Amino acid sequence: MRDGLVGPPAQDSASPSRGAILPLFVVGVTLILIVILARLPGVPTGRYAQDVTALLDGAYRIDHGQWPHRDFMVPFGGLVLVQAWVALKLETLAAPFAALQVTSWLLLLPAVLALAARQPSRWHAGLLVAAVGLMALVPYVVEPEPIPDLNYNGVYNRAASAALFLLLAWVFGPKRARRDILLVAWLLLLGLGWKISHALVMLGLLGLAGLLSVPARRIGLGAVTVLVAGLVAIDLATGGVVRGYGRDIAEMARINRGGGTYFLGALAIRSLPALACGALVVAWLLARRGRAAGVPLRRAAAHPILWLRVWRRPLWIAATILAVLATESQGTGNLGLFPVVVLLLGPLIGALGGRPARPREPLAVILATLLAVTAAYPFVETVLRRAGTMAIRQAASLRREPALDRVIGPVLVARQTGEAAERYAALWHGSEAAKAAVQNADVAFSGGLNATEPAMSLAWAREVAAMGRLVRERDLVRPAMRVTTIGYVEPFGRLLGAIPTPGTRLWLDPWRTVGLLSAEEARATLAPADAVFVQRCPLKPQLQDMIAHMFQAALDADFAPAAATGCYDLWLRRPR
Repeated sequence: MRDGLVGPPAQDSASPSRGAILPLFVVGVTLILIVILARLPGVPTGRYAQDVTALLDGAYRIDHGQWPHRDFMVPFGGLVLVQAWVALKLETLAAPFAALQVTSWLLLLPAVLALAARQPSRWHAGLLVAAVGLMALVPYVVEPEPIPDLNYNGVYNRAASAALFLLLAWVFGPKRARRDILLVAWLLLLGLGWKISHALVMLGLLGLAGLLSVPARRIGLGAVTVLVAGLVAIDLATGGVVRGYGRDIAEMARINRGGGTYFLGALAIRSLPALACGALVVAWLLARRGRAAGVPLRRAAAHPILWLRVWRRPLWIAATILAVLATESQGTGNLGLFPVVVLLLGPLIGALGGRPARPREPLAVILATLLAVTAAYPFVETVLRRAGTMAIRQAASLRREPALDRVIGPVLVARQTGEAAERYAALWHGSEAAKAAVQNADVAFSGGLNATEPAMSLAWAREVAAMGRLVRERDLVRPAMRVTTIGYVEPFGRLLGAIPTPGTRLWLDPWRTVGLLSAEEARATLAPADAVFVQRCPLKPQLQDMIAHMFQAALDADFAPAAATGCYDLWLRRPR
């Protein structure tokens, strides 16, 4: 039975036949997907190559007995690093980046099957499965640049968004008390393991559901109890991973304090049409409900929960919109998922009709269409345009580049992207005057002169591979040595088969994952290392300032330069 959370009580319409056919169909499609990925020679190059390098570095650290959060700082949940570790173990079968997407899907699959079987029709069930599959498996995010390439970033953001989507589908659907405690606890654990911001929003939504529904409150309390018990067990089994996660969250909050308001404001401006349509839907539902049954102001003040229950439809639409806005990150297109939740699985389903006893309301259909188009269109258009462009313009020229396998995994490089990467490399190896001329000229370059642009990401990966070849030829770094990198990510431990330095950061991004360090703190960070690589390109003033003002004194005091290319220097520790 539904508990009346967003609509009148209705029978759980999951049929026995659908309950048997749907899991078989989804599992069959999943197996076909795995077979296809296993036969692919690689993954096309894309934006943010350093992001996947960081994930593979985290997996390599796990292989050396270092746990995320406990032994090295991670600015997001450590679950994706465990997935990357599994993907590396399966590297002979499939490209690690592709395997990452599949592991996210497999982790979400139990909740997908459980909730799809409860939907009021096969169409709704298929929509739920397709929405989660799109978020978990398709490596595209919404970005303004007219490029066709894949996004190597946002794996954990997209997966956490899918967990949030499934929690909302549970909130708006029928409840099954005994099973749902484990279901909700699993979704919360996934959200926490991928992204703390998503987990906090999920807990807030669960708390709101508990205020409005006794069954939801009982299930929510049970799920949180199971979650806490699970986190305690994980912390004990790993020697402090959960406590380390708490420390990393606190440090990230300290470094980034004050930026949340600006971020949300900028996101709201970019998403203004969808937010305006959402506000119109909320206003219409408020007016519609107000005409049907008003609540005296005095009674509402004395019983606020009653007021919330009466206005539950507009309340849940507003809560969903705010939840999606609060969890948007890296252009993952979260604003494209709430019309699916709200219109087809949630508060507007009754107003849209579809049953003989409840005809469709024209205004509801118009508002629903506007909300769906303005919110979902950017993400859908991005996927169709970029996938189509890649298939038409790049597929025929894709070529393997084995030298990059140990940097970003097996990749396929399009001719046009490869040629553009050569131009970036020529700039980095050019004269100082040329570098100075373009130092801050991002807008003069298609896609932006930044490390996330596909060709520049490729050029950076090639420079890492070239530095690795130079170091191996001169036998400068051996497997027993501890290596680290003063740069955005640490690619050289895995590339050279050396020991990753414990206590360092998975991602060294000035003013995002690392704040101002004193000379003593910088020297202590490098103290366990035997070899330090220093990143000199792409040309990023923040990174160069961090090296010059925080780390250069420690390098000069304890290390000696041993090798250099146009993009990386290698410093070896002086004899102690």
